[in-house]
Amino acid sequence: MHRIRLRGPWTKTLSCSSDAIRTSVPDRVALVDHPTGAAHLADAVQSCITENVVVYERRFNRPTGLEPDTLVLLSIEMWLGKVIEISVNGHPLLIADAPFETDITQCLEPHNCLRVSLSGTPAALPCLNGEVSLMIRDATIDQSTVWTTTKL
Repeated sequence: MHRIRLRGPWTKTLSCSSDAIRTSVPDRVALVDHPTGAAHLADAVQSCITENVVVYERRFNRPTGLEPDTLVLLSIEMWLGKVIEISVNGHPLLIADAPFETDITQCLEPHNCLRVSLSGTPAALPCLNGEVSLMIRDATIDQSTVWTTTKL
């Protein structure tokens, strides 16, 4: 199995604001504490207290060298808040509890967009605070013994 970590750049947007900030995932910094986002998004955060939805978006290219029997899995270790939607290129994925892993092979295009929408509470903004990776697996090989890692 080969892992491609989708660390950055991501964009993070409050659902009631058109302003987005760049971030990395795992995201360890609350939106209002972000050095480039605090002053700029403070009013948006106050107006979003009741809605409290954060949308993370990451663009990536289709991994190269995929064979017909290769699977590409999306893996998300963890998040804070409740998942509203996880989609690849506008195709909604079935949502499960963290850690989350699902086959996205059929959703892939040459250029892709991963979107994760999370909701929180008035006291706590949601956060994508776990690793997000693409796991490339040959469906014909026992994967319990094979691992390589690449950072994007």
